[in-house]
Amino acid sequence: MPVSGGPRPYTMRDMTRTRALIREVFKQEHEPTLFQSLHVSWPEGMLVYQEGLELVGFLLPIRLEANQARILLMGIDLANRGKGYGSSMMEMFICSCKAYNIEKLFLEVRVNNHVGIAFYTRYGFSTLSLINGYYKDGSDAYLMGRIVPK
Repeated sequence: MPVSGGPRPYTMRDMTRTRALIREVFKQEHEPTLFQSLHVSWPEGMLVYQEGLELVGFLLPIRLEANQARILLMGIDLANRGKGYGSSMMEMFICSCKAYNIEKLFLEVRVNNHVGIAFYTRYGFSTLSLINGYYKDGSDAYLMGRIVPK
């Protein structure tokens, strides 16, 4: 029987592949404790995109306050970009935010990530401010945000 694809809730069994994807997409390493603490704080918000038997994307948020959340990390592996997988995850995530009464979403994006900025803008995010030296390599980021309609 074929395995279908699409976004689904993250489970702790996804940690190893998600960490590998983050290394591929962002060239960053994150300890397992990050995933454990995110999963404890808001498991319903964490998503992965599964294509067949493979995980090819992730969206990892954290709740900031009762009605606010921040997307910490979101990415699709290089071979699967441009197929709508990120859009599917973002749409599912926004639905989850509505269900959990999240009113405001925030994220940071590198100022030179024009594809990412365009993607987030399509989903209603706007640039709120510039954060100088935000990334470990000294690169700047934009803080972006949006209101989640009820």
